[in-house]
Amino acid sequence: MLSGQFEGIRRSPEWGNDLASRVAALCKEGSRVDLITPDNESGAAMSVNQMDQATRLTFR
Repeated sequence: MLSGQFEGIRRSPEWGNDLASRVAALCKEGSRVDLITPDNESGAAMSVNQMDQATRLTFR
């Protein structure tokens, strides 16, 4: 990887690699974290791969 490339995604090890670890680290530093997630119906509509064009509505 080139120096400076993807700099925004580099995190120190204490951040962890999962959402719960990141939320915990932010809270430990004094941040208030509001986690917004889709409801079951929306999650099913989005599927696992949100870049899959087959799950998108087409407007014409």
